Amino acid sequence: AAVTAKTIASTLYAEADARLNDRISAEVGHILFLDLVGFSRLSMEDQDRISRELRTLVRGTPEFQRADVRNELIGSDTGDGMALIFFRDPLAPVQCAVEIARAVKTRPHLSLRMGVHS
Repeated sequence: AAVTAKTIASTLYAEADARLNDRISAEVGHILFLDLVGFSRLSMEDQDRISRELRTLVRGTPEFQRADVRNELIGSDTGDGMALIFFRDPLAPVQCAVEIARAVKTRPHLSLRMGVHS
């Protein structure tokens, strides 16, 4: 059987396709870190209350909700704060931080440090 250029090309494309399907995909995450200032000095009851309040506040922000609905967010509780990893939009953690900062203004007992890493 004669091997033609078309047969060789077809075989090479099939092999390349198979290799691409076996590749690991990767995405860049853009992270918002939140840290409750003075958390370790609080009583355990206050720590629990403040942590719940922070989670509720953060989950109520429009940027968190937008990213969550689109499956572009991973959130992790760190005990004395949170880490939010946003995918696809590098400005999402900044927007979320601004929204959190605005919401915290009415809650002076929630003293936060925030940082963004990309």
